[in-house]
Amino acid sequence: MTFVDVVKDILAATSDPITPQVIRELIKKKYPQYYGTPSHINNVAKGRYKDLDHALLAQIYGLVRMKKSFFCDRTHKPMKISLRNNKARPKLRPQILLNEDNMRNEDDLNTDEVFIVLNGEMSIEFVDGKVDLSSGEIYVVPKGIKHKPYAESECEMLLYCKRA
Repeated sequence: MTFVDVVKDILAATSDPITPQVIRELIKKKYPQYYGTPSHINNVAKGRYKDLDHALLAQIYGLVRMKKSFFCDRTHKPMKISLRNNKARPKLRPQILLNEDNMRNEDDLNTDEVFIVLNGEMSIEFVDGKVDLSSGEIYVVPKGIKHKPYAESECEMLLYCKRA
């Protein structure tokens, strides 16, 4: 079994995303042969990591950032990790809003939505007002709130919401 398989097994056994620190503790408990490996010992001896826990944590972070089979939710500190095919994980949908012709009423009001503006400017209209957003800004629309996102010119954004 490879280290990738170990981390996948741990994540497959959980119903919710978990932090790298939880993964580390589960590896130490259930897969002790992956803790304190010669590589970990060597890197601690060379001063790259302060201890074996830190060396294992670095290995976990490196793995989940490099492999596409993992989803890293960086909106949490520390980030939370799940398997990409896990239906419970949130979904990121890249979108480009072009103009008011793209204006739409939100029919799916069963989940919070997080709008992250990557490039450009956009607005979100509500029954009682409007919010303007520009590059680097984030706005959360709570579930149940009717809203219409739109942009007057091209705007690149991410919409973060839980899959229905």
